[in-house]
Amino acid sequence: MFRKIYFDFTDELKHASKYNYLVTVTQKDKYLFVFDFVTIVIKDYRRNKMKKKVAFVCIHNSCRSQMAEGFANKFGSHIIEAYSAGTARYSQVKPLAVKVMEQSGIDMSNHYPKLLSDIPANIDILVTMGCGVECPYLPCSHREDWGLVDPSGGPIEGFENTRDIIKEKVLDLIKRVENGDL
Repeated sequence: MFRKIYFDFTDELKHASKYNYLVTVTQKDKYLFVFDFVTIVIKDYRRNKMKKKVAFVCIHNSCRSQMAEGFANKFGSHIIEAYSAGTARYSQVKPLAVKVMEQSGIDMSNHYPKLLSDIPANIDILVTMGCGVECPYLPCSHREDWGLVDPSGGPIEGFENTRDIIKEKVLDLIKRVENGDL
């Protein structure tokens, strides 16, 4: 068991260039060093390697949160797992939301409204869209509200403006995750 754990850790560490020095010391020192510091080193390595789970939430999950999920998947799939959900059931994603996202090269034709119960229970980052939604307790390490106006029921220009604002906010969120700020 000891040897298996040790070699699993050193194999993983070989791929983490900033920890390469760990595998160059003597066999005896490696065992001692790994067991003394493995918790800190491996947790740090995995934390930096693992994707953050981000949930975009509004009431119906039919427009803004769907757009945010689409942009997050397109631009941030290397660093985040994006989800969207609503607090109330709704029948479909708004057709104008699908149309304006298609203009940006994102196909949302297969998207459908989801409830909070449809996404993972443990989220790293929770983003509400500004619709006054009160999320039930959803464990997360960071929460923010984007305060976006709902374009539903308005002209396509409102959807386009909302889409452009969401794109900038998602890109900023991705950058903050990449920089380790979140």
